[in-house]
Amino acid sequence: MQEEIWRKVNRPHGHLSLSSILAGMLVFRQKFQAALVTETMLVKEINDDTAAIQILADFLLELQPLKSWLSIPIRPPVETWVKPPNPSTLWEILQIMSAKIPFMDILFDLEETDFRSAGNIRDDILSISAVHPIQEEALKNMLARAGTDWAVVHNLIAANLIKKTLHAGKWFYTRRNLSTGG
Repeated sequence: MQEEIWRKVNRPHGHLSLSSILAGMLVFRQKFQAALVTETMLVKEINDDTAAIQILADFLLELQPLKSWLSIPIRPPVETWVKPPNPSTLWEILQIMSAKIPFMDILFDLEETDFRSAGNIRDDILSISAVHPIQEEALKNMLARAGTDWAVVHNLIAANLIKKTLHAGKWFYTRRNLSTGG
């Protein structure tokens, strides 16, 4: 069951296996003495049930990272079915995890992102938005720092290179997947 959940959330290469990766993490931890940090994305009705959380807590206790972050989808996900757990479910998860994991913390809010242009604002927007949806306010700040205006964004949208998406009440700009049209 854990393998199925992991595959659905992470979409790994078909030859990878969760058990091998987890075992490798434990071996790595024995040899790596510096700060180790983990992050786990919680997805509604996928990995937010009590059994999945107990398995996660047990593994983290064995791994003993310096910090273990729990996160939820706060930017537009690639898959439209990806949703954050319900508030009541999140509350239950936090109760379970905080009782067992003293090094646990949460990433449930949008971070302030200070994107900067490396010189070609158009290419920079395309590069960043291909891997990281850009919140509208962060994009406005990036344009202002580059000394340009919103016309760059309008042109990218008109050229069908980026798209504007409303997620959790905020506008984001993401690179269109030209191979799938998405």
